[in-house]
Amino acid sequence: MYPLTIDGEVFIGRTVPGSARLRLYHQEKNQFIAAFDPEVKTLLSAQPSGRWSEVGFGVAEDFLKVLEPDVLAACRARYLWFRKAT
Repeated sequence: MYPLTIDGEVFIGRTVPGSARLRLYHQEKNQFIAAFDPEVKTLLSAQPSGRWSEVGFGVAEDFLKVLEPDVLAACRARYLWFRKAT
């Protein structure tokens, strides 16, 4: 699990087994926010990237832009952990 705090609210990123996808939930409301698929080959670069593959109802695109840097950092951390473990 990867906790992210944005504007005082806590979101939890959960990885999908066998995938690079990160699913993000609002901790307090246990509400699905979005799923992010990182482009794995970019995770060690200065410009990591990916795309939002699923977005929860009512989640604004502007909010996803605010979340993206922290989500990419969580994806990078997971990738580095995986590389170290293998």
